[in-house]
Amino acid sequence: MESKTRRIILLISIAAVFLLLIFIPSVTSEASTAGKGGFRAPGVTCNSCSDCSAKLASGLYSTVTLTVDIVNHGGSCINAYLGESDLVFDCDGHLIDGDDLAIDPDYGISFLHGANNTIRNCLVEDFAGGVYIGDAVNHTVENTRMVSNGVGLLLAYSSGTTVNRNMILENITGVKLDHASTNAFTDNRVCDNVSYDFNLTSSTGNSGSRNQCLIPDGWNDDGATGCVYPCWTCWLHLPLIAR
Repeated sequence: MESKTRRIILLISIAAVFLLLIFIPSVTSEASTAGKGGFRAPGVTCNSCSDCSAKLASGLYSTVTLTVDIVNHGGSCINAYLGESDLVFDCDGHLIDGDDLAIDPDYGISFLHGANNTIRNCLVEDFAGGVYIGDAVNHTVENTRMVSNGVGLLLAYSSGTTVNRNMILENITGVKLDHASTNAFTDNRVCDNVSYDFNLTSSTGNSGSRNQCLIPDGWNDDGATGCVYPCWTCWLHLPLIAR
């Protein structure tokens, strides 16, 4: 009886060791893939151009949220140049303000080469370009104000972008589409821009609904010539950001 009990204990011990050998490598593997296409933490905050850009590039976070106003910044600010994808950059109503010196092609927020990124709840002012999306697919720009820039929103060689509930005001050009196709604009106020509210170069297959503009330069909402609403009409689709 005692011999049988010892055999049972030995078998249980062997089984336990076997399970540990299986489990430990799987945990190590999961940890090693964090930030490299594996697990991402749900979100993190940032407090400067460089801090936000580094956290977007790290691959460790799904959402990066700005917690302070950035004022009078020289050069480009938020940069995601390396094809970062599946991210949310949320300004949470904060300001990203440039130095108003359009000597270099500086941008408030730039996303290049990636897919499925979202920019939301931002106020972007005084850059050569407010928000720039280049060589990218399936991005979203929503609930954002782009004011007093050279170009408020630039989409270049990009497709599938959703532009929803934004205010693009008092720029030299409001929205510039350059070789940008199959993008969708809904409930945007694009008004009081100096040269054009919309300006299109080799850009086809885009769609629009309930937008407001006065100088469309080739832009047409679906079923309309130009925007559905002129700039002097009351606009009910205000972005929810505080300012």
